[in-house]
Amino acid sequence: MRPPSRPAWSRGAVDRGSAPVEIVLLTPVLVVLIMLAVVGGTAASVRIEADAAAAAAARAASLQRDSAAAVAEAENTAMASLSGRCQSPQVDIDADLAPGGTVTVTVTCTLDTTGLPAFGTHTITATAASPVDAWRAETRS
Repeated sequence: MRPPSRPAWSRGAVDRGSAPVEIVLLTPVLVVLIMLAVVGGTAASVRIEADAAAAAAARAASLQRDSAAAVAEAENTAMASLSGRCQSPQVDIDADLAPGGTVTVTVTCTLDTTGLPAFGTHTITATAASPVDAWRAETRS
């Protein structure tokens, strides 16, 4: 026995109005996914900038002749390399300026998530080292 057939005008009537409901239910999920993508992209961008700032600061410090000049040059170079998205950047320098030594710079900054307060703050740290030329002449005081 066959089930009774429905009239042509009533086919699909069960699905009417389901698309707007699905859109209303999925919109918050899509907004959260977009916010996660923005925060992830910003964090990756700031991480790349911090790595580049640490490398540039280490190289600039390794070219200096004394510790005071190396520290000042590393800080100036790192601050100039970082964009405004990094809150309260800190630069730590460990310099062995003897020929063949190594200068290590660590840049630490807090990711600014203004506009996306639900994600809080993220601390990003980057470290780079640069060798001091083994053949450079030592300065005499």
